[in-house]
Amino acid sequence: MARVAFIQNLLHEMAGIQSISAMLKANDHTVDIFIDTEQNIINGLKEFRPDICAFSCLTEDHRWVSKICAGIKNTPELKKTRILVGGSHPTFFPEFIEEDANVDIICIGEGEYPVLDLAQAIDAGDSYTNIRNLWVKENGNIYKNEVRPLIEDLDAIPPFDHNLHYKYPHLRNRPYKYFFIGRGCPYNCSYCFNHSMKKIYKNKGKYIRHRKPENIIKEIKSVIPYGLKIICFADDIFIFNRKWLMNFLDIYKRELNMPFLCNVFATLCDEEIIIALKEAGCNYVMFGVESGNEQLRERVLNKRLTNEDIYKTTRLLHKHNIRFSTNNMFGFPGETLENAIETIKLNARIRPHTSWASVFQPYPKMEITEYAIKNNYLDPQDLKKNTYDSFRSSPIKGKDIEKIFNLHKFSLILIKLPWLLPVVKPLIKLPPNVFFYFIYVLSYGWHYWKRTGYDFIGIFREGKFLLKNRFSIFKKG
Repeated sequence: MARVAFIQNLLHEMAGIQSISAMLKANDHTVDIFIDTEQNIINGLKEFRPDICAFSCLTEDHRWVSKICAGIKNTPELKKTRILVGGSHPTFFPEFIEEDANVDIICIGEGEYPVLDLAQAIDAGDSYTNIRNLWVKENGNIYKNEVRPLIEDLDAIPPFDHNLHYKYPHLRNRPYKYFFIGRGCPYNCSYCFNHSMKKIYKNKGKYIRHRKPENIIKEIKSVIPYGLKIICFADDIFIFNRKWLMNFLDIYKRELNMPFLCNVFATLCDEEIIIALKEAGCNYVMFGVESGNEQLRERVLNKRLTNEDIYKTTRLLHKHNIRFSTNNMFGFPGETLENAIETIKLNARIRPHTSWASVFQPYPKMEITEYAIKNNYLDPQDLKKNTYDSFRSSPIKGKDIEKIFNLHKFSLILIKLPWLLPVVKPLIKLPPNVFFYFIYVLSYGWHYWKRTGYDFIGIFREGKFLLKNRFSIFKKG
């Protein structure tokens, strides 16, 4: 049978990899995963001898993936290994296979059945140039196959292979672990790829799907022995299907009644749903604010969410003692410094337990990126050079853009201590600098600790891994 090695650079469980691994193992293929520095990954692969080296690649990670691919192809023992790249980057930028000489195959969209078909073909010695969802490079040609329909019955996929990642003690011993109830998001925010995914799968099946509650409960129970204390449902919108939700929460309350976190959308929250979440064990929710300015949120972000929706939802969350975290971005095209300050003031008013703030990144092919180019907030040539550093800056242009980037570095502190705003305002007039960035890193670490429930040792280990493998907090963006 085929031997498949998954490779990643984040010390994090990745659901797509776990789902594909489960499908492969159910069909008797051998799977392993490697999360480490480049040299250790190469050494591990030499020992494992994979037929396929597979990556799940985000756009901001595609340069790292290319670097590892080159290392694999330059290793004599691995020259015959096929390199497969899936995930969001090749899905939305399939030309990646043409740009990187070391990538043999890309997978567009859902990968369980395409990767299984690939493994079966390799094991049998058959051609794999006509497998749907795959683009295959062979003998100077690129075979571009259409996507197959969406997987309608998610319960036909074996339960996620959490054990794959648990070879790493840090992941095995985490107090919180991720689970998914389904796939798809109903919204079309301009800064998200969901609208592009819907175009890829147009007339290819139902986009929003849910798993059976019983199967989700069974999967969670199988992970309890690995130190599970907090369940994180990582779906884009946990509460979208009201009927499904109420049934699931009723079963969850009877079978588990463990603390859990989930993502909500403020317009969907009412007191009945919040009470049901609370009674089932939900003690933490996350939702997107993005910008504190309603007009910017609606006109540029295509997010139909009013400030009053946010105030109403957060009043209910405070009333029923459910902690919450907000997601925010700074540096949108057309955003003014006053708009950015509105984001801080709105968050300060609703008093989140924690918050997340990033610098907006104009990824290619997103609607908001086209808007930015059309309205001269973004030079297409600058877009090509973008390093996609959501913690520092972006190529978006604007009158006060550097001040907004600086404000971002103080944002998590200001949301908790808004009375410091008069002190910070003069500081953000200074050029961007590593000191401001260091302040952000420290404040983000504190918020991450509060959100995850990590102990100090866990935070230290995760930070150490990031500094070693992912980035240096002092590198130039």
